[in-house]
Amino acid sequence: MKALERTAVQVAGIPIYRIGLSFARPSVFYEQLYLSNLIRAIDIIAEKRDIRGVFVDYLQALPIDPEVYAAEISQQRRLQVRRDIYRLKQAAAYYKAPVWVAVQAKQEMSSAASQIKLPGIYDGEESSSIAQRADKIVSIWLPKMHYLPGYQLRLGENQLTVTEDMLLVKIAKQRGSFPSGRVWICKVDYERGIIRVDNNALSSVPF
Repeated sequence: MKALERTAVQVAGIPIYRIGLSFARPSVFYEQLYLSNLIRAIDIIAEKRDIRGVFVDYLQALPIDPEVYAAEISQQRRLQVRRDIYRLKQAAAYYKAPVWVAVQAKQEMSSAASQIKLPGIYDGEESSSIAQRADKIVSIWLPKMHYLPGYQLRLGENQLTVTEDMLLVKIAKQRGSFPSGRVWICKVDYERGIIRVDNNALSSVPF
C-alpha cells in the first residue's frame, strides 16, 4: 500500500497537456487538428518534457491531412485512418511512450448476431489496419445501449442482468504472447467518472 501511495503522488506531479479546440476562447484562431499538426504540438512539449503517454480521442474524428486531399473523395477517410494509425504506431516508438487511441466501432459489427455486442478486433470503423497495427485492443460496451435494464444476457456460461451502470470490458488483443479474450464486468460511477470492477459479479470471464 505504501508503494501504491508513493506512485500516486508521483503520477499526480506529471502535467497533462490537452491539445484541442477551446470553447473557453472561441475567438482564438486554431490550425486544423489533423495528425500532422498534433504531432508538431507534441514535439514542442517534448522539447522541455519527456512524453509519458499520448491519448487520442478519437481516431476517426481526426480531419483529413492536406497530403491526402488528392485521393478520391470516397477513399479519403479510409486512407486517412489507415495512414494515421501507422503514424501513431511510429509516434509510440519515437517518443518511447504508449499511445492510446479511442476508436469508433462499425455500425454493423461482427457480433451483430450475438447477444453480446462487444466490438471485435476488426470492428474498427474504416480500416483493418487498426487491428493489424495495434499492440493491444481493449473493447468496451454498455449493454443498456442495446437492452433495457433487467434484460437477461448470457456471457459464456454466466447469466447477467442488464443495469444502467453495467459496462463490459474485453481484452480483445495483446501482442507478445499475452492471453486475451477475458471480459471484465464493471460498473460506471457516472457522478464521479469512475469505472470499477463489479464485485457482486464474476470479476472476469473467458469469452
